[in-house]
Order: sequence, then C-alpha cells, then structure tokens
Amino acid sequence: MSLSIFNPRNRFFEDEYSIIDPLFGALIHAKGSKDANSLIPLMTCDLIESKDDFHIHVDLPGVEAKDLDLAIEGRSLVIKAERNHVHETGTDKIHSMERSYGKVQRSIRLPQNVDLDKIDSKFKNGVLSIVVPKVAAPGPKKLKIQHE
Repeated sequence: MSLSIFNPRNRFFEDEYSIIDPLFGALIHAKGSKDANSLIPLMTCDLIESKDDFHIHVDLPGVEAKDLDLAIEGRSLVIKAERNHVHETGTDKIHSMERSYGKVQRSIRLPQNVDLDKIDSKFKNGVLSIVVPKVAAPGPKKLKIQHE
C-alpha cells in the first residue's frame, strides 16, 4: 500500500473531497450538532472509476438500512444517514464517548457521462455500495451534404 499527498487536482469528480482535505467538512451536515466535523467518521467514502462505471463505497458503521436515504437531486447523488445513541441519556453514567451519533448528509456531483436511471445500490455489513453505470459518449456523426 502506498500513501499519496492530497492534491485537489487529482479528484475523480469536481466536488470529491478527502478527509484530509480542509474543505471536506463542508460536505458533511449534522442537524442539531454544533460541530459537523465530529460526524465525519460516520460517512467516509471511496470513489472508484472502472471502464464501464463508477463505484462508490460508503462506510456507515452502526447505521440501519431504515435510517439510510439515497436520492438523485439534479446531477448530485445525495446520501443521508442517521446513527442513533445506544444508551439512555440521563440514566447512564458515561465514562468515555468516542463514537459519532446523529444525522449526516453527503452530496456527490455525478459526471455527465452516467445513466441516472440505472444506478444500483446495496447495503451490507455497514457498507453502502453504489454502482453508477457510464453511458457511451456519442461519437462523431457524419452529415450528408446535398448537391444541387
């Protein structure tokens, strides 16, 4: 495995961000939380391009399928998730709390060469896997010239 230094010019999509990118926190919205960055580990994402499609893998540990929403808004894929507390507030004595809870949302702008009607998604073992198929780019079209 090799590590590479973050470079914004190496993004797959215009608005792809990495956790080490200072602008990444702008993609995560936490309703009811003063510190959206505290929920970043709840939605880490890999964007992978193959010959025929794009693969998006989102880690959502502790999120149940019923608390997950996936939508297309314009040219963006919008992922919303919520992880609930596992303890009763006010009755339990908390010694340490490092896990993130709450609602998060992430938008990924999709390129023009994808088929929005054939997006496929699966959620298994806390990982949301999304396949976005590419469409063939139209080739040059030869036009006939009428002679008089």
